[in-house]
Amino acid sequence: MPNPAPTTTGTDSSLLTPIQRQRALTLSDALWRLRTGQHDAGDDITLTIPAPAIEGIEKILFALAEGDLRFASVRAGQLMDGVSAALRDRAVGEPWRAAFDHARQDGHNEAEAREFADEYAAYVEDRQYELRDPDLPIPSPSEYTR
Repeated sequence: MPNPAPTTTGTDSSLLTPIQRQRALTLSDALWRLRTGQHDAGDDITLTIPAPAIEGIEKILFALAEGDLRFASVRAGQLMDGVSAALRDRAVGEPWRAAFDHARQDGHNEAEAREFADEYAAYVEDRQYELRDPDLPIPSPSEYTR
């Protein structure tokens, strides 16, 4: 089932820049796929949200309550950075599960998804011990290329 959230609208009434808007839609889709993927309706899905993103959520909620949409849009980048980091950390913290979920969502059968998850988990384990620029994150399953 595709994400029911629209990817584009006829008129752009967003307070976000086009790049921020596209990023927000991409992150929304990633969260939707995580929520609706290989999980039952009652399953808990855990994401560790960094403190700056929690601050972004708090500020956006306050701004929405006050009717200050411009301020809410300013904090949107902070929230998107946090959601992106949480999704990436989930992929690193639970690489096999994240890769398996990604492969199943991409339409692979269970055997193909398991093979991809095994390969990705081994890749993540290898990358954790190599010397590299620490600012370069380990790619998520969707960014990983064989």
